Amino acid sequence: MRWFLQLTLVLLFSFVPSACTSDSSGDTDAGDEDAGFIDAGAEEQPDGGDDFDGFDGSDDLDGFDGSDDLDGFDGSDDFDGGDPGSDPGQAPDGLVAAPDGTGSECSLAVPCSLTTARDRVRTMTASMAADISIYLGGGTYWLDQPFSLGPQDSGLNGFAVIYQAYPGETPVLSGGLLVTGWQLHDPGLNIQRAAAPAGLHTRQLYVDGQRARRARGELFPEGFSVITHGYQAPDTSLAGFADPTELEFVDLVLWKSFRCKVESIVGTTVTIRQPCWSLAQWHTGIGMAGPTWIENAYEFLDEPGEWFHDRQSNRLYYIPLPGQDMQSAEVIAPRLEALV
Repeated sequence: MRWFLQLTLVLLFSFVPSACTSDSSGDTDAGDEDAGFIDAGAEEQPDGGDDFDGFDGSDDLDGFDGSDDLDGFDGSDDFDGGDPGSDPGQAPDGLVAAPDGTGSECSLAVPCSLTTARDRVRTMTASMAADISIYLGGGTYWLDQPFSLGPQDSGLNGFAVIYQAYPGETPVLSGGLLVTGWQLHDPGLNIQRAAAPAGLHTRQLYVDGQRARRARGELFPEGFSVITHGYQAPDTSLAGFADPTELEFVDLVLWKSFRCKVESIVGTTVTIRQPCWSLAQWHTGIGMAGPTWIENAYEFLDEPGEWFHDRQSNRLYYIPLPGQDMQSAEVIAPRLEALV
């Protein structure tokens, strides 16, 4: 459930303006998908509910009403050092970090990175005579790995180490990857293409705060019959796809949402990956049957708002919605399953 975990943690860090405290008492690719079984939880329905964020009426990842930007604060992506009306020279006691921080000074004038601030605190705790505060300047901290805190980051001598937002600022820790460099790939369908880093394994793409839909085929495709280890397809078209093993068969049955990846396709025989297929058949009468739809193939990319990730060539493809400009659009691919 990569998407839900990331969303929850982004929200937690968006709402920590006062304190995230560690004291002397100490404390913290989805394997299921590798096995071929994907529990999608509250999956989208074929009646038009295409958002997966789990919040009624809101498709933006930051979870703030009326705001489509991931940083979670109004109109400002930079760290200005405090309230617009405050004296920027009056800094609270403590270390200061910023999304674009450099060096090791960790001051208001020269803020450092979040990890540098953490590492500096580790050298200060043995002689603590007061609480140590680390102030996070506003903006988005793009993490390429979880921010690690352990017993060595706790306060000593009865004092606490406190991570908190700089006054008047809203910092956000994001496990997403900002995707840039989009270029026109297919003029006929207006398919745009951008490079993706090797090793990226994401099931989501957000464009201007809205979750895009993975490329899929038609609803309730006809002619599929259930066989011992998968399906008999009506023709050989799926076998001709560039990478049939990246296909996912989706079946919505009552309250269940089944998703299974393909092991192989030979002719018209579709073998579904185990143990997904066996697990999906446990309950007689409400197991995985004919597909509600099939998704995750470049060949299915044909409607605005759809995307596809080619993990073999490390490229992302997307068809913009009407009015979207991919030179200015904010495109985010989630890549971490944990933030801290």
